[in-house]
Amino acid sequence: MSSPLALLHYGDAQELGMRTAVGANMAVRRSVFQALGGFAAHLGKQRGTLLCGEDHDLSQRAVAAGYRCEYRPELRVRHWVPSERTRLRYFLRWFFWSGITNAVIEAAPADAKRAHTPASLLHLLRRFVGGIVSAPFNAITGRGRNAAIRAMDAAFALGYLTVRVAGRASVPPPGGSAR
Repeated sequence: MSSPLALLHYGDAQELGMRTAVGANMAVRRSVFQALGGFAAHLGKQRGTLLCGEDHDLSQRAVAAGYRCEYRPELRVRHWVPSERTRLRYFLRWFFWSGITNAVIEAAPADAKRAHTPASLLHLLRRFVGGIVSAPFNAITGRGRNAAIRAMDAAFALGYLTVRVAGRASVPPPGGSAR
C-alpha cells in the first residue's frame, strides 16, 4: 500500500515499465506530452476532492504508445507538506480518494479488459468490512499503527467500491463520504 507521504524509491536508475512515474518530480518531453494529449482532464485535483492519478495515467499511456519511462534517483525535489497532511484524518481522506482514482482509471475504455469481476468486488468488500472491524480492535489493544493501516485500507476499499458498485466512473461530489 502506498501513502501520500511515502518516499518512493525503485532503487538504481532503471526503466519503469508499467510502474508509475511520480508527478511531483516528473519531467516529460513537450513533444511526448503533446502526442499523448497531456494529462487526463477527468483526473487530478478538483476542488473539494483528493482525486489524483494523472501521473499514473500519463505513464501508462506513454508506455502503451511505445515511449520509455525512466526512474532517475539522482533527480530530487524537496516538497513542503502542511502539518494537516500528517494527520490520520487526512490520510483516511487520501486513501478514500485513492480508491476512487483507481476505480476511475480502471473503468476507462482502454482498460476494459481489467474490469473487476464480482469475486474481486467481494474481495474489496471484505477489505472494507475487515478494516472497519479490526481498526477499532487494534486501537483499543494498543496497536495504533495497525489500527491506522486497517482504517486506511478500509477507506481505500470504500472509495473504490463507491465508484465500481455505482456502475459508472463518475466522481462522487465533494463533501459526502469523502470527509
